[in-house]
Amino acid sequence: MVIKLILFDIDKTLQHHDAASYYAYLSGLTGRSEKAIRRFCLPMDHAIDAGKLRQTTFNRKVARFLRLPVEKTDYIRFCRGEIYQYKEMHRLANQLHSRYEIGCLSNMARERWNLLTKKAMGDIDFDYYFISYAFGVIKPNPGIFKAVLERLGMPPGEVLFIDDKAENIAAARKIGMKGIRFTGVAKLRKDLRRTL
Repeated sequence: MVIKLILFDIDKTLQHHDAASYYAYLSGLTGRSEKAIRRFCLPMDHAIDAGKLRQTTFNRKVARFLRLPVEKTDYIRFCRGEIYQYKEMHRLANQLHSRYEIGCLSNMARERWNLLTKKAMGDIDFDYYFISYAFGVIKPNPGIFKAVLERLGMPPGEVLFIDDKAENIAAARKIGMKGIRFTGVAKLRKDLRRTL
């Protein structure tokens, strides 16, 4: 089948956002280990990305756990200075858009998408936005890929998915999508020449 749509993951593919810096920040405030903070936060991170937990609830729970004022645990406020765009990837996405439809499929909370990332992705002319909070499930769960294909009305073989995580690529391939693991722009360009 011929590829008609290219879907990009956002974090660590089109932009850099590292939650580890948030854990380091909280560790510095409290003296608690980053590992303990990550272990406490990670299940809630997944629930937020799946749209099952509000960011404000997360902030309150982290504040209680660490005995901090809630404004010190505000993840969105912290992230405002911690997101960096991969400009070369933005250019590549727009170049590909001259020949293919393009979209994004990313695990992300509603608040982070609306307050931070949507604006940062504004220079990419996406045809489609698929953000996990709207599906109630996150990658690599095959349900999100199936729901996206259903909304698109496309067979999986017409969609190429680009993501930095091997498990997400494996899940997309398992349902019939094409997949490329992103490890850098130069390698992606080579992989695209072989795939498209």
